[in-house]
Amino acid sequence: MLIMALGIGGLTVMGCASIQPMSNEAITKYALASNRGNFRNFQYYVSRDIVLTYISSEAQSTAVGRISINRDIIQILSSTPGVVLDVKQDEQGNTMLGVAFEANDNDLLWFIQDPAKAGTYFYLAYTNEAAGEINYGGNPYSVSYEQATGFIAAIVRLNPFSKVKKGEYDNMEPILLYEETVRESKRKRNLQGRRL
Repeated sequence: MLIMALGIGGLTVMGCASIQPMSNEAITKYALASNRGNFRNFQYYVSRDIVLTYISSEAQSTAVGRISINRDIIQILSSTPGVVLDVKQDEQGNTMLGVAFEANDNDLLWFIQDPAKAGTYFYLAYTNEAAGEINYGGNPYSVSYEQATGFIAAIVRLNPFSKVKKGEYDNMEPILLYEETVRESKRKRNLQGRRL
C-alpha cells in the first residue's frame, strides 16, 4: 500500500509571468475582439513612468494681492499594477481601455489603440494632445514622461522583481503592457503492473 502511495505524485507550478505589450497579437491570441469584456482578465502595467500635474490657483479673500497655487502631482511608475474597468470605442472605432491604478479610486487613465502611432499598441489617450493634457478624476492634468521622483519612487526602482525591466521602453511613448502567467502542472505516476 505504501508503494502505491509513493508511486503517484502531482505538482502544479506557477511559471514565470511574461510582460508583453497589449497589441493585435494579444487581441488575436485571446480572441479579445469578439469578447471585449475579456480585456478585464489581465493585470496591466505602463511601460515607463507617467507624471500627471494639475495646477489650480485661487485668490486669497483675506489677503489682497495674494494668490495660492496648488499643484497635484500623480506619479505612475512603470511597475504599478492596474486593472481595466471599462472598454469602449472612440468615434473612429478604435478600442479604448480605461485602466484604474489606484486601490481605492475608480478614476481611469484611458489607453487607445491608435493607428496613427507606431505598432498596434495601446497608448495614453489625450483629452487635448496638442496641449499634452488628459482628463483624470474630472481635472485637466498635463502629462510628462519624466522619471518619477521622490524617496518611494527611488525605492521602487531598486526592486529587483519589478515587472518592467529598466530601459526596455525608455525611448518610446508609454504603452500598456499586460501580464501573461504561465501555469504548468505535472503529474507523475509509476504503474504497478497488472496480474491475473
